[in-house]
Amino acid sequence: MLKHLNSYIDFIDGVPLNTIKSYKRFINKYFNNFNYLSEENINLFINNEKSASSKNSAKVSISNYWNWLFNQEYIEKNINKNKIKKVNVIMKEAEFLEPDEIKLFMEKIFSSKMKVYIAAITMLLNTGVRISELITLENKDLNLDEKYIRIQAKNSKNGIPRKCFFNDDTKKYLIEYLDSKENKSGKIFDICSSSIAKKITKIIKKCNIDKNVTPHTLRHTFATLSIKNKTSLFVVSKSLGHKNLATTSNIYVHVIDDDLKENGNISYY
Repeated sequence: MLKHLNSYIDFIDGVPLNTIKSYKRFINKYFNNFNYLSEENINLFINNEKSASSKNSAKVSISNYWNWLFNQEYIEKNINKNKIKKVNVIMKEAEFLEPDEIKLFMEKIFSSKMKVYIAAITMLLNTGVRISELITLENKDLNLDEKYIRIQAKNSKNGIPRKCFFNDDTKKYLIEYLDSKENKSGKIFDICSSSIAKKITKIIKKCNIDKNVTPHTLRHTFATLSIKNKTSLFVVSKSLGHKNLATTSNIYVHVIDDDLKENGNISYY
């Protein structure tokens, strides 16, 4: 069955690269443990994964591959999804930075005078893009006049292309960084995700902020503060590139609950 994997990867061309890597990893891992496809084997395979998100990714990867093999008539029997155990993925409450923490954090970033980090971290906070989307941005994806970056479908986690708008401050830091770049072609940010993550961790420690802050925390911060500032959930969902509104609602339920509580204290009589 593994001999058809390259053809399957060609078939799903256009799916985000991280998703393709995940599919390949789980499919290879499955066939390293099992010689044939069966619902029973898939359930065993899923159970061997530790986290709920990994279990779900394993399930989706193998199920989709099986379905494709059947449609291509490489196998005679299609998967019976009713026999595959349901994976319940519990959403954790998103951790984010409060406004006073952001101020302290950014002061330390600005004092570093490292233009690439200033531009990258400001962009993460101001747009809510994923770190994987940020580092794959190319010059053609940037519109400085209209102040937005375009996330291409192939680089988006869910395969959804979108525009992410930024403010004048972010534009200023971005121009300063671009003017200082030696390599003017190709990607906007000549830096890897781990370097940005390490810089964030280092700065957070200097600020004595007792939180596990990652690039994704900045995404949660953007979304949380946007909702707190009364930006509609629909707009936030579109900015984040979520497939549906329910995903946004589930992740940021803590903010919505605060709004409901505030609304409940309003007197209409």
